[in-house]
Amino acid sequence: MLAEENSKSVLNSRYKRELYRSVEKFFKNLGHERKKIVFEGSEPLIHSLSEVISYLKSKNENLLKNHTIIINKDSRFGACDIDLENYLNPSSDIDIVVHLGHNPFPNTFSSLRKLPFRIYFIPIIENISINDDYLKLIEKQIKSYIDYDINITYSIQYKRVAEEIAKYLSQRGFNVVMPKMPGLLRGQILGCIFTHQYLHNQNNPLYLVVSSGIFHAMGIGIYTGKKVFKVDPVNQQIKDMSTEVKKYRALIAWNLFRAANYNKYAIIKIKDSHQSLIGGINYIIRLMVESNRDYTVYSIYRVSEDFINNLPKDELPVIAGCPRIAIDDITRFNRPVINVEQLQILFGLKNFEDVYPS
Repeated sequence: MLAEENSKSVLNSRYKRELYRSVEKFFKNLGHERKKIVFEGSEPLIHSLSEVISYLKSKNENLLKNHTIIINKDSRFGACDIDLENYLNPSSDIDIVVHLGHNPFPNTFSSLRKLPFRIYFIPIIENISINDDYLKLIEKQIKSYIDYDINITYSIQYKRVAEEIAKYLSQRGFNVVMPKMPGLLRGQILGCIFTHQYLHNQNNPLYLVVSSGIFHAMGIGIYTGKKVFKVDPVNQQIKDMSTEVKKYRALIAWNLFRAANYNKYAIIKIKDSHQSLIGGINYIIRLMVESNRDYTVYSIYRVSEDFINNLPKDELPVIAGCPRIAIDDITRFNRPVINVEQLQILFGLKNFEDVYPS
């Protein structure tokens, strides 16, 4: 899967300071009643959490001494990706789960409240300094769009810098829009929710996606068909995503062409957290039943190359989980792998252009 951070990157001191402050604040607000606490989160955060805990113990010995602290080293891809199967094991006896790096996934609050433990989400918002030269570079790249709305979005850790860029461009005469999606901060985007909020503003041909990786920018480009620039505040670069978006759009079309040759379907139910809800497992099964299709449901914790490659060769995998697996990982597997929206295209319920406009 396309990662938000380069696999070789490590947390720099700026990122660690934000992590220190956030975890310290959590424990100060928690109090001294003994708790069993599990920390989970995205890979770079979890990678440095042991150092954070050691730092806190050396700084304030009494802050953590009453608590049992467990670090879940299996990295999580988002707020939908909570290790519930592990935590709900009766032997785990967990009081609190702390999910680092993301804020809560929309429309999941009611189900989270039913769990036998509390879940805290702690997004780590970086305090990045950008200079005037970089702001001028962004302005130069988009100057031909000054008569249009400029949509600025961001992945959660870049909230502050996205707002700074929006303020600068507004002062330079651009009409800046930072859309508000239900359950998210203004301007924030997720890797799997792009439709509706982004498709209807005809005066908005351009998106600036503030993010260090291409995951979010790629999604905006594929699902809107609009011009997308990835604004990378860490490396102070701005990149036109047109080539990458065109490539992946063509790969999706080729995948669907090959998928049309299958008459049997392997529905992949993700056991992990809310991903089956996102992936529309019940809807997919209903489509299969109503159209009298031959299908088998498989339940798995993580979708891997080995799992897909070892399925019966005459079955088309349909991911009832993260929809980005069928986009970002499209070249990893030995056969086409599709998601719910692509299944709708395959069954003639939607047109390709309606889902992936050019």
